[in-house]
Amino acid sequence: MSSLMCRTRFEGKVQGLVNSDTKENVAAKLIKTLAEKDEEKVSPEVYEETMWISTALIVSAEGLPRKLLRAVCMSPVVRFSEAHLTICTECWQWILSARKDLRLSLVQEMLAAFEVS
Repeated sequence: MSSLMCRTRFEGKVQGLVNSDTKENVAAKLIKTLAEKDEEKVSPEVYEETMWISTALIVSAEGLPRKLLRAVCMSPVVRFSEAHLTICTECWQWILSARKDLRLSLVQEMLAAFEVS
């Protein structure tokens, strides 16, 4: 699936989630899923979808959802694989291209993740 199609798909999912709950509750659930290391509890497919939904929520949010941004940047520390790093890179590129105001915050969170690993 192309990156543009992914973006459009997950922007729509975020709109549906936000219509049924608050952004804060949605973000909290996403953060909890992104922190899960056990693949038996959260499958790689669900984890990937959570990354995309989290990124779409960051892009569509007003202001800076710092905890969610941190979870997205820490994701490769939680689950390290080539496939997952590819997804992370695409998500980070989306944030950088859509939210230029978050560039510094994204880099700060990425550096924090690299320091932890």
